[in-house]
Amino acid sequence: MDSVNSSSSPVESPSPSFRILIPSPIGPLALELAGLSVQRLVVAPKPAVVEGFTPLGRGAAPEYVEEVVGQLAEYFAGARRKLEIEPELGDLEPFARRVLRETCRIPYGKTRTYRDLAAMLGRTEDADAVRAVLLANPVPVLVPCHRLVLGGGKIGAWVGGSERKRWLLAMEKEAQREIDGEADLDP
Repeated sequence: MDSVNSSSSPVESPSPSFRILIPSPIGPLALELAGLSVQRLVVAPKPAVVEGFTPLGRGAAPEYVEEVVGQLAEYFAGARRKLEIEPELGDLEPFARRVLRETCRIPYGKTRTYRDLAAMLGRTEDADAVRAVLLANPVPVLVPCHRLVLGGGKIGAWVGGSERKRWLLAMEKEAQREIDGEADLDP
């Protein structure tokens, strides 16, 4: 997911948005989509947010919803390492877009510290600003901000809660271990 949509005015007119609530191992996910572009993803949304979303399986959904839901299900099962769902980040400030783009480059099953990410952006002194951007990530999981941790082995906060962050990190590490183990068996 190296290509993060950063244009706020697409050439073609966008598909109308569709709001869906889907189950996941980390709790319900509220997704607002326009085509295969996700404009917002809320982990374990509060009841006031849920009201505006259609539960999966109720009513007709646009064709692209099946693709998005399928990719997320594969990811949560540990069978997909890279989501090919485009997040829409056009309304964010340039620094926030850079932070989220760089976050997408963190390999599956790996972590970096906020300071590491700030250094990758050439702004080592801005680790707190990087952390603030990631805590406001409008599309967690798609932009894997759960892969950022504090120094000293501390997990830190996550937009979906620290327990869900732990679950995602453990799931990715286990799935990666399985892949690495399979690779060792090849001649």
